[in-house]
Amino acid sequence: MGILRTPEIGEANRIESLYGIFHLPRSHPGDPVISDIQSGNLFEASVVNECLKHIRTGTTVIDVGCNFGQMTVQFSRAVGPTGAVHGIEASSFIIDYARRSMTENTGCTNVMLHHAAAWNESKLIKQMWLPTHGSWSGAGLGLKAPTGEDQDCEKVETLAIDDIPLTSPVSLIKIDVQGADWHVLAGARNVLQRDRPTVIFEYEHYYDSIFGKTMEDYLNLLKEVDYEIINTVDNNQHDFICRPRQ
Repeated sequence: MGILRTPEIGEANRIESLYGIFHLPRSHPGDPVISDIQSGNLFEASVVNECLKHIRTGTTVIDVGCNFGQMTVQFSRAVGPTGAVHGIEASSFIIDYARRSMTENTGCTNVMLHHAAAWNESKLIKQMWLPTHGSWSGAGLGLKAPTGEDQDCEKVETLAIDDIPLTSPVSLIKIDVQGADWHVLAGARNVLQRDRPTVIFEYEHYYDSIFGKTMEDYLNLLKEVDYEIINTVDNNQHDFICRPRQ
C-alpha cells in the first residue's frame, strides 16, 4: 500500500520575521504553515495566543506536533531562560528544518526537540504516512493510509510524555497530531496528575475511524485524571482547552 522511505532533506529557504527565523522547504505548494510563515504571519495565531495565557515563566511546555517550530519559538520566549520547551515531531523531514531554525533563534537553547511520535507508550514502532505534493504539514500517524490514498510512509519510534526527563513543572501541553491526540493524553497521565498543566488538544471527528477513538473516549480519559474541557479556542469546536476540575 505504501513505500517505507525517509524523505530527502533539501535546501532551505531562510525566513526572518517578527516571530523568529525559520528554515523551510523550498517546495511547498499548498502547505498552510509554510505559507503563513513566509507571509510573516503566525500560523493558528488564536491557538498560540491562548497557549501563551497559560504558560508560566520558568516552567516546561510540551509542544506535541511542533512541526517547523514556529509555535515552539513563541513558547521558548514565554518560559524564559529558566524554563524549557520539549517539541515532539514525528516527521524526520520536518524536524530537520525545525532543528536548523532553533539554532538561529536567540534564547532557544531551552528547546529540546524529539524525533518521535507522541503516543501512550514509548519505544513502539509506528508508520507515519507522509504528505504528498510538497504539502508537508498535517502528516497523520496511523496504521493505514487514509482511504483512497497510496502514500509513502516512514517508520518512527513512539514517545510517551511521561517518559520525558523534565527539569521543571509543566504548565502547558499543546497537542495537534492529526487524530492521535487521545493517545498522547493517555501517555501523559503522570504529568497531568502531578503538575496539573493546562492542555489544549485538537479533535476532529473524521479521524475516529483511523484511531478508533471518539469524543466520548476523550471525555472519559479527562474524567479519569480529574480534568474537564472549559472552552474552545475562538469557539472553533476542534481546539479544546482543558483544566483540572475545581
